[in-house]
Amino acid sequence: MAAASSGASDTPDTFSMSQLVSEVEKQRASLRKDMSELIQESVKPLQSSVDALHETVNQFNKRLVAAETLAGDNFERITSTEKTVETLLTQNKSLLDRLDDMENRSRRVNLRIIKREKVLRWTRQHELKYRDTTLRVYPDVSAITAKKRAAFNKIKQALYQKGVKFRLLFPARLQVSFEDGTFTFETPEDAHAFYNERVMGKE
Repeated sequence: MAAASSGASDTPDTFSMSQLVSEVEKQRASLRKDMSELIQESVKPLQSSVDALHETVNQFNKRLVAAETLAGDNFERITSTEKTVETLLTQNKSLLDRLDDMENRSRRVNLRIIKREKVLRWTRQHELKYRDTTLRVYPDVSAITAKKRAAFNKIKQALYQKGVKFRLLFPARLQVSFEDGTFTFETPEDAHAFYNERVMGKE
């Protein structure tokens, strides 16, 4: 009887512990589920923001690629246009030079026909007057060439004051005779450099 009584008292304790463990597991499972749902609910707005951010970045990348492509195309067009303009400018200068040369040659032919050359040489050594008016005779050249020839006026004046012999060659070059040498200059700048170094340097 005593043994039976002892066994009967253990059964409720064991049963209660099993129930307690089972209840704890249920509560844990429920808590885990609630936590998972809570986390998912909390993450949903953040995920939406992340998705929106990804979409914005993708759109920006697409626009950036399009802008870079457009910029590259424009750069190539600008480079091509610059080359074309440079070529046209070069051709234009060449055509102007040729036109000026042709005009000068045409006018120079006229000088030869009427012997302008002899008249020019004569007027350098004599004074030509008509009815008390001194006449000056100049070669017939284009406006462009006349401007180029006039650019030598200052250096011509400086050479004249120093007693250095010179003459203006056709169409617009300055020839200087100095110290048993003859020097020809295409530009007034070159002539001035020679004057400063050789003529003024001798003083």
